[in-house]
Amino acid sequence: MSEGVVQAMEADEAIRLLGWGMCAIGPVDFGGVRFWAGVCIDSAVHTHRIRMGMGPVLERDRLTEHLEVPTGSRTIQPAVRLLGCLVGDDDATAAMRAASLLAGYAPRAILVRDKEDLTALAVDAALLDQGIVIIHDGHLRLLTEAGPRVTGLGFDAREWELLETVYAAWLAGTNPTCPGPALHQWSTATR
Repeated sequence: MSEGVVQAMEADEAIRLLGWGMCAIGPVDFGGVRFWAGVCIDSAVHTHRIRMGMGPVLERDRLTEHLEVPTGSRTIQPAVRLLGCLVGDDDATAAMRAASLLAGYAPRAILVRDKEDLTALAVDAALLDQGIVIIHDGHLRLLTEAGPRVTGLGFDAREWELLETVYAAWLAGTNPTCPGPALHQWSTATR
């Protein structure tokens, strides 16, 4: 990690170790947190959006309007399912704090260097239900599995906005090891 930023290849390997897919989408910035996402793309929804000429809907008010329509009548659905969020930082405490902000949306884990006190780190992660992936001598090792998503009030416009933000990162293909379709093909959602 250079200057606190998780590199794409490290993120991909960590996402695979955690069982969250084959590659990492990101980095994604949402709610003041920068993370990498493991996702499942809903190809039917993505294809529908292509046909409609619709990219990510990033305005929460518009998402709220869509949520007020009965599920079967909605013109759009989320195109991604979030399998997990990976936060990397040179400071493990900062990474844990940031990952905690995503607790209501997906399982989460941190990616840190082996320089940390691993016992104390594992205890803190267990309390927060977070996974830990350690970088040691250039190799990644899964120290603890990530716990489940924290249950909350259910699907809302903020969570949908998060999914749309992750979808936008996938479309942009910001990770060279996991490119999505080029974002310029889609509008930045006006529906």
